[in-house]
Amino acid sequence: MIVNAGKEELMGWQMFIGFRHKELIVSATGAAPMDGDYPLDASNGTTFIGSPNTDLKTSIETAGDFTQISTNIEITGTLFGVAKSVMPMPKTLKLINDGWECPAAKRKG
Repeated sequence: MIVNAGKEELMGWQMFIGFRHKELIVSATGAAPMDGDYPLDASNGTTFIGSPNTDLKTSIETAGDFTQISTNIEITGTLFGVAKSVMPMPKTLKLINDGWECPAAKRKG
Protein backbone atom coordinates (compact mmCIF):
# COMPACT_ATOMS: atom_id res chain seq x y z
CA MET A 1 0.00 0.00 0.00
CA ILE A 2 1.20 3.49 -0.84
CA VAL A 3 -0.22 6.30 1.31
CA ASN A 4 0.44 9.99 0.74
CA ALA A 5 0.81 11.30 4.27
CA GLY A 6 2.43 14.52 3.10
CA LYS A 7 1.27 18.07 2.51
CA GLU A 8 1.69 17.93 -1.29
CA GLU A 9 -0.23 15.93 -3.87
CA LEU A 10 1.81 13.09 -5.41
CA MET A 11 1.24 13.38 -9.14
CA GLY A 12 1.94 10.37 -11.38
CA TRP A 13 3.46 8.19 -8.70
CA GLN A 14 6.20 5.72 -9.65
CA MET A 15 7.48 3.01 -7.33
CA PHE A 16 10.61 0.93 -7.86
CA ILE A 17 10.63 -2.57 -6.40
CA GLY A 18 14.03 -4.26 -6.30
CA PHE A 19 13.78 -8.01 -6.10
CA ARG A 20 16.52 -10.39 -4.95
CA HIS A 21 15.70 -13.70 -6.62
CA LYS A 22 14.57 -14.75 -10.09
CA GLU A 23 11.05 -13.29 -9.76
CA LEU A 24 8.53 -13.43 -12.57
CA ILE A 25 5.49 -11.18 -12.14
CA VAL A 26 2.34 -12.40 -13.87
CA SER A 27 -0.14 -9.74 -12.71
CA ALA A 28 -0.67 -6.75 -10.44
CA THR A 29 -3.76 -4.83 -9.38
CA GLY A 30 -3.62 -1.14 -8.52
CA ALA A 31 -0.48 -0.61 -10.60
CA ALA A 32 0.95 -1.21 -14.07
CA PRO A 33 4.54 -2.13 -14.93
CA MET A 34 6.55 0.57 -16.66
CA ASP A 35 9.14 -1.96 -17.87
CA GLY A 36 7.01 -4.13 -20.18
CA ASP A 37 4.08 -6.51 -20.31
CA TYR A 38 3.19 -9.59 -18.26
CA PRO A 39 4.73 -11.99 -17.66
CA LEU A 40 7.50 -9.69 -16.52
CA ASP A 41 11.03 -10.74 -15.56
CA ALA A 42 11.60 -8.68 -12.41
CA SER A 43 14.86 -10.27 -11.27
CA ASN A 44 16.64 -6.91 -11.59
CA GLY A 45 13.72 -4.96 -10.17
CA THR A 46 10.85 -3.20 -11.88
CA THR A 47 9.00 0.10 -11.74
CA PHE A 48 5.24 0.34 -11.27
CA ILE A 49 3.04 3.33 -12.05
CA GLY A 50 -0.43 4.13 -10.80
CA SER A 51 -3.26 2.40 -12.58
CA PRO A 52 -6.02 3.40 -12.25
CA ASN A 53 -5.13 5.72 -9.33
CA THR A 54 -2.24 7.72 -10.87
CA ASP A 55 -2.28 10.67 -8.44
CA LEU A 56 -2.46 10.59 -4.65
CA LYS A 57 -4.07 13.62 -3.03
CA THR A 58 -3.34 14.82 0.51
CA SER A 59 -5.27 14.12 3.70
CA ILE A 60 -5.72 17.87 4.08
CA GLU A 61 -7.69 18.29 0.86
CA THR A 62 -9.66 15.03 1.19
CA ALA A 63 -10.39 14.86 4.93
CA GLY A 64 -8.33 11.66 5.12
CA ASP A 65 -10.27 9.77 2.42
CA PHE A 66 -8.08 6.69 1.84
CA THR A 67 -9.57 6.11 -1.62
CA GLN A 68 -7.97 9.39 -2.73
CA ILE A 69 -4.71 9.42 -0.72
CA SER A 70 -3.65 5.78 -1.12
CA THR A 71 -3.49 2.83 -3.44
CA ASN A 72 -3.24 -0.86 -2.69
CA ILE A 73 -1.07 -3.01 -4.95
CA GLU A 74 -1.42 -6.78 -5.10
CA ILE A 75 1.34 -8.55 -7.02
CA THR A 76 1.09 -12.15 -8.23
CA GLY A 77 4.16 -14.00 -9.41
CA THR A 78 6.65 -16.75 -8.82
CA LEU A 79 10.37 -17.22 -8.27
CA PHE A 80 12.88 -19.82 -9.37
CA GLY A 81 16.02 -21.46 -8.03
CA VAL A 82 15.62 -20.79 -4.31
CA ALA A 83 14.94 -22.96 -1.27
CA LYS A 84 11.33 -23.59 -0.26
CA SER A 85 11.87 -21.66 2.97
CA VAL A 86 12.71 -18.39 1.16
CA MET A 87 10.13 -15.61 1.49
CA PRO A 88 9.73 -13.62 -1.75
CA MET A 89 10.14 -10.22 -0.16
CA PRO A 90 11.50 -7.25 -2.11
CA LYS A 91 15.00 -5.99 -1.41
CA THR A 92 14.07 -2.35 -2.15
CA LEU A 93 10.85 -0.33 -2.19
CA LYS A 94 10.99 3.36 -3.03
CA LEU A 95 9.15 6.15 -4.77
CA ILE A 96 11.23 7.47 -7.65
CA ASN A 97 9.27 10.66 -8.31
CA ASP A 98 11.43 13.79 -8.45
CA GLY A 99 11.47 15.60 -5.11
CA TRP A 100 10.24 12.62 -3.06
CA GLU A 101 12.48 10.70 -0.69
CA CYS A 102 11.72 7.45 1.05
CA PRO A 103 13.76 6.45 4.07
CA ALA A 104 15.52 3.09 3.88
CA ALA A 105 13.51 0.19 5.24
CA LYS A 106 14.51 -1.08 8.65
CA ARG A 107 14.13 -4.61 9.86
CA LYS A 108 13.19 -5.26 13.45
CA GLY A 109 13.54 -8.53 15.27
